[in-house]
Parts: sequence; C-alpha cells; structure tokens
Amino acid sequence: MEFRNLTPFSTLCYKMLDTRDQEHHVVVMKVGFTLERTARGTVQARIQEDPAIPLCLQDEYAGELNHSQVLQESDLSPFKPRCDVIVNGTACATGGIPATEMPVSLRLLTADRQLLLDKQLQVTGERFFIRHPLTGKWSLSAPESFTSLPLSYQYAFGGECRIDRESDEAKSVPEKYRLTPEQQAEHPQPDNPPVAHTTCTTNPQGTGFVERWYADATRQQRFPAPRIIDPRRPFTLESFLRCLNGQADFFAAEFQPAGFGFLAQSWQPRLAKAGTYDRRWLDTRHPRLPEDFDFSHWNGAPEDQQIPYPAPGLRFELKGVHPQGDLSGQLPAHKAVVLLRMDDGALIPQWMALDTLILNTDKMTLAVTWRYRISTRAPLRVMEARYITENSQEG
Repeated sequence: MEFRNLTPFSTLCYKMLDTRDQEHHVVVMKVGFTLERTARGTVQARIQEDPAIPLCLQDEYAGELNHSQVLQESDLSPFKPRCDVIVNGTACATGGIPATEMPVSLRLLTADRQLLLDKQLQVTGERFFIRHPLTGKWSLSAPESFTSLPLSYQYAFGGECRIDRESDEAKSVPEKYRLTPEQQAEHPQPDNPPVAHTTCTTNPQGTGFVERWYADATRQQRFPAPRIIDPRRPFTLESFLRCLNGQADFFAAEFQPAGFGFLAQSWQPRLAKAGTYDRRWLDTRHPRLPEDFDFSHWNGAPEDQQIPYPAPGLRFELKGVHPQGDLSGQLPAHKAVVLLRMDDGALIPQWMALDTLILNTDKMTLAVTWRYRISTRAPLRVMEARYITENSQEG
C-alpha cells in the first residue's frame, strides 16, 4: 500500500495493533493556527503553512521530563475515542490589577452555537494551611494578591511527602513509614533512595498532599495550599485534614487536580486504563497490548474536557487567560480527508476525526490533530491525505 500526503501539513502513516491483535493503518495530520486579535476584539485563526508546525513525536514538557507540566503529548497515538481539548497558558488579572482570586473559563460551541464544553476554574493568590503553635489546630489563610499564575498542575491539589536520608528529619520518621530495603531497591532513584516517600497518585506534582507522619517529622508549621481549584468541588481545609489523617478518598472529586492541561499517563485514574501488565501478560501477550487495555487511556485531557469528535467551524471562548481580556473566535470550517484508492479502482473518501485541540494562550496559537484508521486487511492500493478548505478547494 502506498501513502501520499497531498497537503502542506505534517502528516504520517503508521501501523497499530488493537487488543485482538488486528493490524490497522493510521494516518495522522497536524494543522497549526496563529490567533490574531481583530479590531472588533475577537480572535481570527490564520493557518500556519510556511513552515507548517511539526507532528509531536514524543511528549513535550514545560520543564524537566516527567516532573513538569505536559504541554503536548505525542501525536502518534493509535486511536483516541474522543477529542481532547487542552488549554496551556496563564491566568491573568483583568487590566493587570492585582486580585486575591479570579475565575478562568473555557467554552466550546458548535458552528450554530450549541454548547459542547463549559468549564470554570478559580485561581487564587498564595495561601497556606497553618498549624497553630500552641493548640496544634490547622487553619487556611486568606489568599494574597497576585496578577498572574501559570495554569499548571503544580498549583493544583497533589504533591508528595518525601524525606531524604541526608536530611535532618530522617531520624524522626516512624519505622512504619520507612521504605523497606525492597522498596528502596525498586525506587526510581535506587542509587539514592529516600528514607520515606509517598505520592499523590492523581497528581505527584501538585500541592496540598500532606500526611501526618510527614508533617510531624518535618515539624513544619505551614504548607502551601492549592491555588487552582474547581469551584464546584473545591479542595478545602476539611479536605486537607482528611488527607492529613489518612481519610482522603482519592476517587472523590475534591482530590482530583484542577486544570485545563494534559493529565500524565502515569497518573490515576488514567494509568488504570492502560491495562494489566502481570506475569500472565508476560507469559501470554508480551509485547502486545493486554486484553483489558482501554483505548481511552490515550485521551489525556480531564474527562470534562473530552468531547465527541467536533464538526468543522468550532467556536471557542476563553476568559481570564490573556492580559488584554477575553478571547473568542472560530476555527475555519476546514476538513481533513483520506482518499482511498482501492485495488478494484474504486475511490472512497473518508473524513478524518479531529481528536486533539491545543490552545496556547501565551503564544496565541492553536494546534489541531486529525486521525484516521483502517484495517490493513482492506484491499487498498493507495491512501491520499488531503485537506478541504471552506471554499472547497484542496490544500
């Protein structure tokens, strides 16, 4: 089978296996847009062709690998059941006037203004969980003023409790919380493992995850509180106390990280969708996918930012993410298509699915990933990637 890219965009054809070991051709196309403000205050999306934005071949991070915000994931996913909608950017106070808290919101609508997604977060200034030196009781301080904050899971609920061997607190860790020799050998840093280490499985990078043994061993009188919260299910002082006392339900909404960005593949509950990699898998399936693999594992957006594949002409509205005010605009009603040239001479056009949309409000860009798959058993002679613009001319 021959593959032809008849577009100016970054496009690739590769193969995948499903959980039944059936092989498929996958075509992926990446299209980028520059977001330009108009005189009317709206945003116009202009396509980037020279140069076209490249496909993302490996996950891209804001900073250190696996220890910072995922800005975009590899475009070589085999299949996404739904469309990921991602916003990377910064919460900005209106007019640059300092505030103690501010709302940030994202809305998506169809071309005829039917609502697809409506999400709001609350962003606050610095605040702390503070332990009274005499009573030992905890309180939550009022937020301080601020003008901007990166929309990073670093500032949402999560985090880790870690005490290293060289630290002054190492001797204060109770025996029951110390890592065993076996755990130290299996630690990601086996050459220099910590004395004790627990992490928030839903977001190891965040803040507010504090356990009693750690608070007592470090004798800290205050811990940073999450600054990005879901106003419908906020992480409160009561939430912090449940975490402190080992009573947190990490399946509950208040213990999920609040944000607009990608949730890492190694975080729960996304990790559980990757399936079971045990001795049975090693003996009977390796290196193929486990039978209980869930392809929704490839959807990295928070569940409330996963939508059905949208139709062309998508509208977007963002508030609180740009120093000059709200951002609202509409994607051109373009379509990506794969033309199948069959062995018998038949020509069959197939629409590609828009399954990833990444808005970057700092860089004022928008990236769209289209995907299509078909069984390798299909009697194909040629697959051609094409791009149809609003005026029905092919790019």
